[in-house]
Amino acid sequence: MSFIYNNYIILMINKIISLILLIISLPVLIFFMLLIITFDNHYPIFIQERIGKDMKPFNIIKLKTIKNNIETPIGSFLRQYSIDEIPQLINIIKSEMNIIGPRPLLKDEYTNIFLKKNINDRTLILPGITGYHKAFGDSDEPNQRFEMDMFYIKNKNFELDLFIIIKTILNTIKGKKFIRYFNK
Repeated sequence: MSFIYNNYIILMINKIISLILLIISLPVLIFFMLLIITFDNHYPIFIQERIGKDMKPFNIIKLKTIKNNIETPIGSFLRQYSIDEIPQLINIIKSEMNIIGPRPLLKDEYTNIFLKKNINDRTLILPGITGYHKAFGDSDEPNQRFEMDMFYIKNKNFELDLFIIIKTILNTIKGKKFIRYFNK
């Protein structure tokens, strides 16, 4: 199993899967981009600096869901079903992210929370579109998120990744709000 979980092999598998998913989801992505332009009347792509592997900053790519600091109706739908995160497949192709890993933090969030605690282990691996906390966490509380991220980093294996993917797919199909309500 260690051969399969070699970082280079995982990176290549992530890139191939991401390219396939990006091609398949392109019609959906274009459809929602046009909706955002038409009804929300703003540029459909959101780019934001995040902290990646080895604390290197990178620009995360998402569909824009907020206008004037307010979530739009289209944005709410996109976020509920994680459609706003489809453009992050480009980040994976660029080797800035993986499919599974700790969610990339905002620069301020990382500086204010994790550096104050002198915690750098969270950036030992590439951040992910989904991860242990995103699949199983019920809070955005920083300490819970950190503990769940560290659990994943220390226990990363094929079975855990498979379990995270399955749970993420179920969460996405049912919508995050339903899953969070159901898990309480």
